[in-house]
Amino acid sequence: MYITPEILIEKYGVDLLIRLTIKEPTGEETTPDSVALQRCCDRTNGTIDGYLRGRYVLPLSEIPPELAGYAEDITIAHLYGYLP
Repeated sequence: MYITPEILIEKYGVDLLIRLTIKEPTGEETTPDSVALQRCCDRTNGTIDGYLRGRYVLPLSEIPPELAGYAEDITIAHLYGYLP
């Protein structure tokens, strides 16, 4: 896996992810929508695997830092699609 919800929470914080995953936040939410986070992570992981499949043996034994960074960027972009 290149990206997980835990990585996103650690890097971007709960507040931003709540705003990106809950369409109408009331201000009382304490966690982001875990289904939306996981769906976006799965989508990103699948996309990256699609590009790497056939060229490399998957799963990769080590994730290059650049690839992990791209996975974060792609997933955040997908999450912005959840905004109302």
